[in-house]
Amino acid sequence: MKNYHVASQVTAEFNSSLERAFKTVLLGDATHYINVCSILPPVVGFTHHLTWGKEGGTRIPLTSGNFFVKKGELCDDIILKRVENTYWKWRIYNFRTKALFFATKAEGEFFFEENTNGAISIKWMYTFYSKNKFTLPLTFLFTKLVWHRFQKKVIQKMKMMAEAGLPYAYTT
Repeated sequence: MKNYHVASQVTAEFNSSLERAFKTVLLGDATHYINVCSILPPVVGFTHHLTWGKEGGTRIPLTSGNFFVKKGELCDDIILKRVENTYWKWRIYNFRTKALFFATKAEGEFFFEENTNGAISIKWMYTFYSKNKFTLPLTFLFTKLVWHRFQKKVIQKMKMMAEAGLPYAYTT
């Protein structure tokens, strides 16, 4: 079976410590930054999140809903890899919304690098996996037009949170 996927990438430079940048992106309060796109409803909380932040840790995002997505559980999240102050990889899958009928899962990755000027360079990759070749055009349009714009806004909110030193929602 062929693997049909589409990726999106954004970058940013955080003026914070490497540890703060690393922890903010997945351990910060996501309800503050997953609320930036009118098509994608805000995430208002999480359930089943006691293990979040560790490899194998899971959570279920809860959404307030909108025209495209019903209120309630959105999908399952699992952390696949955590390399301290260097790399995160996680997967979202088991979508509860019919609006994402074209995708089977998506995987996110954060890469961190300390610059010579003291700032932290962050690369955020997100890859959506299409159900088949027929839904690949929808996956492409969603990833490149909607999700990429979402990522650009979210990473700026993460940057503000990291630079402000806001507390983390999860500790590990």
